[in-house]
Amino acid sequence: MMNLKVKSKLSAFIKPFKRITGKQAILTGLVMMTLTIVFYLINYVLLAESGKNRIDLDNLTNAQKTINIKEAFEKDDYKAISVYFDETMKKALPDSRLRKIWKQLKATSGKYKKSDLNDFEETKIGTHSVFEVAFTFQNDIISLRLVFNEEGKVIGLFFQ
Repeated sequence: MMNLKVKSKLSAFIKPFKRITGKQAILTGLVMMTLTIVFYLINYVLLAESGKNRIDLDNLTNAQKTINIKEAFEKDDYKAISVYFDETMKKALPDSRLRKIWKQLKATSGKYKKSDLNDFEETKIGTHSVFEVAFTFQNDIISLRLVFNEEGKVIGLFFQ
C-alpha cells in the first residue's frame, strides 16, 4: 500500500495537469497550434535570411574569389579572406596574422589607395592557378599574388 505522505505529494503534483474539457480544451489547442505555426514561420524567415548572406564558395570562379579577397582587404575583413584558404593556409595564416601583414604594408607603403582590376592577371602553372592584382599605396605599388589549387582553395598568398 502506498504511503499516505507520498500519495498526497503525488496528487498535489498531478492536480495542475488535470484533464481539461470543452471550450477550455479547444482554446488551449488553438493557442498551441498558433504558437507552433508562429515558431515555424520565425524559423523559416531566419533560415531564409541567413541563406541570403551565405556565399556558395563552390560555384565561384577563382577570379571571383580573387576579387572578393581584394575587397575584403579593402574592408579589413580578414575572416572573409580566410574562408577561401585550404586547411594548411588557415593554420599558417590566421586572421590575426593577415591583419598584421596588412597593417605592416600600410605602415611601410603609405595609405592604401586602390587596386586596379585592369591589371588583373591569371597564370596557369600545372594544376594551379595564380592570380595577381596590383594594390596601389601612397608610396608604392605592390602585387597581391594568390595561388589556387585544383579544388579552388587558396594555397598561397604573397605580397610582392
